[in-house]
Amino acid sequence: MRDPDSPTPLFHGFFTEYINHCPMTYGTWSTSTQIRHATSQSPAGPYTPADVAVPDAAGNPVLARSPDGYWLLYFTNVRWTKGSRNCTGPGDKWGPPIYCSSSGKQCATGMSLAYSRSLSGPWTYKYGVVNFGCTNPGAPVFDKNGSMLM
Repeated sequence: MRDPDSPTPLFHGFFTEYINHCPMTYGTWSTSTQIRHATSQSPAGPYTPADVAVPDAAGNPVLARSPDGYWLLYFTNVRWTKGSRNCTGPGDKWGPPIYCSSSGKQCATGMSLAYSRSLSGPWTYKYGVVNFGCTNPGAPVFDKNGSMLM
């Protein structure tokens, strides 16, 4: 997204990223991802990593801007605080997979929200905006009367 508040062309991207160089696996994605913020002078890139917008178990970012100027970054998952797998170095040195349940299944998901006045943060988090299972949030559409449709 082009930053309309920037005096020079600056494009922002928000991407799901696996923590600690770990490979994507179905049972561990919900404990091993974060949302990375990156910027570029061109919409085609290359993008340079800037910061982590949402740490510890977040994915599928969708960005929108509210009528009052806040940036809204919707994402899936729940807040995870029990550590993550480390896959740095040779495969035989990787830590064990970390699952959110003893059965090895993925965590329950829902929709959460990070909001900020700036695309570069700081972000405030509101977890559990939608508390039913979902994996891909849609972008909200704001009506002129202030109502919102998702």
